[in-house]
Amino acid sequence: MAVMREVRNGLFNKWLLLSALTAFFVLVTPCFELIFDTYAFTQLDYLYYMTFAESFSGLHPFAILFCMLPYAASFFDERKSGYTQYALLRAPRRRYIAVKMLAVSCAGAAALALPYIAVALIGVILFLPVTAQTLSGYYIGTLWEPIILGWGPGWVIAIKAGLMALFGAVWALPGLISASFFSTRLAVFVVPLVCYQALWTAVGSSLWFPMEYMIARSSLIPSLLMVLGRQMMYAAALVALCAISMNWRCKHA
Repeated sequence: MAVMREVRNGLFNKWLLLSALTAFFVLVTPCFELIFDTYAFTQLDYLYYMTFAESFSGLHPFAILFCMLPYAASFFDERKSGYTQYALLRAPRRRYIAVKMLAVSCAGAAALALPYIAVALIGVILFLPVTAQTLSGYYIGTLWEPIILGWGPGWVIAIKAGLMALFGAVWALPGLISASFFSTRLAVFVVPLVCYQALWTAVGSSLWFPMEYMIARSSLIPSLLMVLGRQMMYAAALVALCAISMNWRCKHA
């Protein structure tokens, strides 16, 4: 199973385009008032503008859906069409599973990171540079304050785009787990979304909720190391569950 071909299939398909465009629209909608207000973009800096996208958009409740939509259902489609059996004749089962997880994760990463970067670029073009005097209170007392003052505000955008990509890569994987068990394409997306919403209800007010690490906006998060550590912990658990569920399904393909 060609790795680059599979990754390319994940990155260049209509579902990724649809997911990225929808995520972009969801992120940029709260910023419309600022974008079309001449006073705003002659008086405000671009990190202040980004607080609207990060705090008031409707992305967070459905973030996992944007991660899965681009390519997670490909495994479902392949096993239903019989292509999985053909692929397993040409490549070892472990390789097939690993390549599929890689492609799905790459597509999930792009589906969230690209819209975030596009929204941020609008802010950089239209709004003022960030200074210590104009720094929004949104960032005071968070892990981002020393990064802004020490490294520069551009690093905040770059790091948050990376965190969005990491979140997308990790939380696209539940779609593969779902695709291993259910017999309808809709269930591939609906079941993980319902589980995500249930998790939000159960632990949404704590730092165990994965969404808190999508852009690390909570003032309770002490460092980027915590963000990376928690996401890697979730990634390890999801990769293991993917491997187990897909291996079982491939045996019964």
